[in-house]
Amino acid sequence: MQVGYPKRLGKQPLPEWTNPVRIGTLQKVGPAMIPFRKESVMTSLIRKLVLCVGLLTLPTTVHAVGFEPTIRVQIQSIDTLMTLAEKAVDRYVAPGLGKNLISAALRSLGDEPFAGLDRTKPFGLYAIIDENQLDSKLVLMIPTQDSKKLREKLKKLDITFQDNADSNIATVNVPDVPVPFYSITADGYAYLSVLSSAPLEPKNRPWAAEVFRKKESALVSVSVNLDNLPKSYKEAATTMVETAALDIKEAKGPSWAGLVGAMIGNLGSELINQTTELTYRLNLAPETSMLELEMELTPKAGSSLAKTIQDRKPVGNHFTGVASPDSTAAVLLHAPLFNSDLRKIVGAMLKDAEPNDPKGPALIGKAALDSLKQAVESGNLDLALSLRGPDSDKHYSVVLVTSMPNADAVLAAIRKELPNRKGGPKITDTEKLDGASILEIDLDGALPPFVADLVSDTSKLKIAFAKDRLIVSLGPDSKALIQEAIAVKPSPASPVRLTFSAKRLQSLLETIAPPEVADGFSRVWPKNPDLTTMVDLNITSGSSLKVKLSLNIGLFSFGMVARSTAP
Repeated sequence: MQVGYPKRLGKQPLPEWTNPVRIGTLQKVGPAMIPFRKESVMTSLIRKLVLCVGLLTLPTTVHAVGFEPTIRVQIQSIDTLMTLAEKAVDRYVAPGLGKNLISAALRSLGDEPFAGLDRTKPFGLYAIIDENQLDSKLVLMIPTQDSKKLREKLKKLDITFQDNADSNIATVNVPDVPVPFYSITADGYAYLSVLSSAPLEPKNRPWAAEVFRKKESALVSVSVNLDNLPKSYKEAATTMVETAALDIKEAKGPSWAGLVGAMIGNLGSELINQTTELTYRLNLAPETSMLELEMELTPKAGSSLAKTIQDRKPVGNHFTGVASPDSTAAVLLHAPLFNSDLRKIVGAMLKDAEPNDPKGPALIGKAALDSLKQAVESGNLDLALSLRGPDSDKHYSVVLVTSMPNADAVLAAIRKELPNRKGGPKITDTEKLDGASILEIDLDGALPPFVADLVSDTSKLKIAFAKDRLIVSLGPDSKALIQEAIAVKPSPASPVRLTFSAKRLQSLLETIAPPEVADGFSRVWPKNPDLTTMVDLNITSGSSLKVKLSLNIGLFSFGMVARSTAP
């Protein structure tokens, strides 16, 4: 049994009479050291009896109060890992195969492969970083249910234990491994260190509850407590960031390089000194076929970084509706311009891209860049792309819409230049559509044959200039898609999202790709007409900032299938 103070005490000062119970060897404790109030003889006898019994059962050492590692790693329990493996095999190899495959693997490990282990609790690894690197500690935590059974299992592998009666820390001898290992069982875990037993001493060993203080649903999580990093480490990191920022500022480069250096210096120093904890997570969800990578940043309460995170508005896209459920494939992008320094940098980049002598066609480029700068300054630079089809004639249409706050100015520059054009495809200034002016470009003979076959030979590229957006569409349904893009309203969306319909995309691949590619695609993704997420980048904020990247595992499976079937 291990004794320590509850986590809720945190760093609050403890009563003076508790000072004898502290890190290291338990000092002499007796009734004379505890301030008693006047009480009856019977109450006094009962109290002293309880105290004596408690002292007899107290271990010789206790843990530190509020002790937390610098780095904590959690890996899901054996049962969770096995369930996940079974689902993954069923989803990506063959339905119903997972359970049989797992059973066969366990049989190959002999009788009771997990003897002595607790299959329901997570594995752990923690590190305590010290100013002196040689004094830093790294410990593996293995969940145990019966340490005797575990030792008997390991003995069959010629792994032996030499117990130390004074410290309860055992020396672990592993065949053909020249370095010593040390182990102690506590809190339902076998703590394992290498080279030195010092990390396992009670004064150096955190409670299991401290290592697993957050219940993680992720497959693997890694948390870094920046508050527990030695001061010299933070100072060194800050110096490195400031030096890099200064080098960028002083380097000969574009005009916006100085802005980049300033942002790196300010943001880097803020992140290092105002972040309490960084957590990285890896998760696998066979049901949705998604591999999830997440980073969570927890700022110090009351810091400027905490205010920045809390003030960040939810991400949306002005054109989310373009990625409609009847898309064959769709892309949504929202530029992450919530930081004022970043907006200044992108604005300076666009300014540098402006033509030096805006005459003729260059006037069109300047008008477009000026409009994009307005979008950047407002923090709303969005893009949406959707591929639709096939229609009854097996043709496809595509529409792209992007933010263009002053689209009329761009159109005016184009109209001014049209009379001066010599050669090139025919451009016609056609009628307005729902308040948007449309230019029509004849691409006859300009498209590759297979593209012309997909969108029909008679298709013309249409460019619509609405009040706050530029719309480009090609295909037999281009006019309807433009009307749809004009009507869509802003709505919540991830900054980056790629989706597709497996059924409709399968039809397209059967038209344009070799048979083995289309067959490989159908093996990875069933012919589901609903939209499936391929890539999703999501950002949420509140008391912490979370950035999650989700990737469809089918991407990797399809890549392997396509490579194996390539000629």
